[in-house]
Amino acid sequence: SHILMLTSALPFPLHWGLKRLHTEGLPFRMQPPPRSRIARIIGDETAAAPAEPTQCPVKKIAKQLDTLDRQLAQLQDAEAFNAENPYLNGLFAPVDSTMPPTPLELVEGALPPDMPAGCFMRNGPNPVPDNGYDKRMHWFDGHGMIHSVRFGGGDSAAGGAAAGSPPLYSRSWLATDRYEHERELGQTYFMTLGELAGVPGILKALLVATSKMELAGMDMLRGSVANTAIMTWGKRHFALAETGLPFEFSLTGEGEVVSHGFENFDGQLDFPFTAHPKVHAPSGDLIFHGYSFGATARKWWGRMRQAPNGKFELMRKVELDPQYASGLMHDLAVTDHYALLFDMSITVGLNAVFSGTFGHFDDSRPGRIGVAPLDSTSESEIRWFTLDAPLGVVHPLNAWEEDGGDTIVLWSPVCTSFDGSANPENEAYMAEVVLDLRTGTATTRMVDKTRNTEFCRLHPDYVGRPARYGFSGEMDGGDARFGGIIKWELARGGGGLQKAARFGPGRWGGEPIVVPKVRPASGRGGSRAVDGVVRRATAPAASSLSEYTSGAMTGDGEAGAAADTTPAGAKAADASDAAYLITFVHDERDGDSFVSLIDGETMQQAALFRVPSRVPLGLHGHWVGEFDI
Repeated sequence: SHILMLTSALPFPLHWGLKRLHTEGLPFRMQPPPRSRIARIIGDETAAAPAEPTQCPVKKIAKQLDTLDRQLAQLQDAEAFNAENPYLNGLFAPVDSTMPPTPLELVEGALPPDMPAGCFMRNGPNPVPDNGYDKRMHWFDGHGMIHSVRFGGGDSAAGGAAAGSPPLYSRSWLATDRYEHERELGQTYFMTLGELAGVPGILKALLVATSKMELAGMDMLRGSVANTAIMTWGKRHFALAETGLPFEFSLTGEGEVVSHGFENFDGQLDFPFTAHPKVHAPSGDLIFHGYSFGATARKWWGRMRQAPNGKFELMRKVELDPQYASGLMHDLAVTDHYALLFDMSITVGLNAVFSGTFGHFDDSRPGRIGVAPLDSTSESEIRWFTLDAPLGVVHPLNAWEEDGGDTIVLWSPVCTSFDGSANPENEAYMAEVVLDLRTGTATTRMVDKTRNTEFCRLHPDYVGRPARYGFSGEMDGGDARFGGIIKWELARGGGGLQKAARFGPGRWGGEPIVVPKVRPASGRGGSRAVDGVVRRATAPAASSLSEYTSGAMTGDGEAGAAADTTPAGAKAADASDAAYLITFVHDERDGDSFVSLIDGETMQQAALFRVPSRVPLGLHGHWVGEFDI
């Protein structure tokens, strides 16, 4: 779906002709086909369905397209490229099968009594190894696979997980249209993002990509592999990738994923949906954004609500002025009254893609942030703030309002360069951006210049509101290789790195998913409440986790005593670190994988479980509580 988005504006007579074949009543129509149609068209002898009529002109075209596709792949020397591809080897190497719910082995600590019941999930690309790697592969090309860990059967009074059965691990491919077609064919049939490189990549985009999707009865919105992130809204679960529709799935009682299909909410979504929507805390509405490429690049933001009858309703979709459409907008931030839209210095275009990179940093283009009132209905109501330097934002930590709503404070890792190649080495450092709505000015302050950080997460009760603490991964092993977790103290004009935990030598983790602690009213279960914050009553057990602390960071990135402007009353009531941080951890020395549970207050390991199978490094995770499963 990335490829269709990028090439949708390119002239292609064959694509036009195939549409005519479908719409003029020849054997195939533009409808979702039987799963085996592609196999029947190209003559797969293993297909169970009966053969198509030999007079069908599409059959000959399909075979010619597949032959051309394979010849161009040979020109790209795909096998040699993939042999050294970091995303097909080592820590990222795909697994070759699903796994039913299987108990985890506790190897350190104990499951805390204030750990709630629920399910931890992590999405990520996982190509089907049995299909082979005869096409150049980018990390984003793999089919979506969800690895889940079910914490269940807990204390009925406290809602905890400790009293129940051991956590259960399972993994499942998401049965998207694309996955089903390729699994049945036993090959990587459709064009990959990794193939968009050089002249052969251009030819594939022009002559192959769109037509193969047409032959499969898929359009751009249903060509997604749904491999990036996960959201739960209205007790429904969706896997997300920003170039297609949300893909709905459900969970069994043991946490196993059951695929259902792409959801357009009664036809309301006819556009690519974000991988990172945000739930607006005061209303419960879903704030989203999206973008598309083609003859004219476009961006938009919008708002959905769940109606009293339970249906999801699109309240508004606001298109942005084209001048703000070329910068990467992978994520957004929300506050009580505003959506923050990013038009930063990372750009995505055909020139960069065809040179073998995904994204380009334009150091002549300063970053821009749009502030859209959540009740606005037109682009003219968005206020744009130009930053004082070229900067990139991929995943912000949090934004909130101060000064009676006249000021917005944003904390986010920012980058001053971007490597979108097949083996990137990117750096991002925590910064604060203050937007003054009265004067229209933006002020940027580097909070830390020493620790490469990304994949930020916050206690869910504090999204878009003042929080004393937030968390992010310390990315010191290369892209998506996190050697630890950083705890940040968020304070306008101050704050900084408060404490961090390391996974240990040779161990790499992922995004720290924040799981709020159970707060039993009786104080039972080894926890007690102090000033509204749940505090551990017992010292944590010794673990393999290492940790370090730092003073607040001054503007030049050195440890110092920057002032903490958080009001005393807010500190006492704040519970933004009363949570556990959960992530998969991978040991590159022996290939073992673990589930690590870290106490957000102490940044010490509470429990470590061994997974009965290797878990590749992946993308974004998610926690769903018992009530929403």
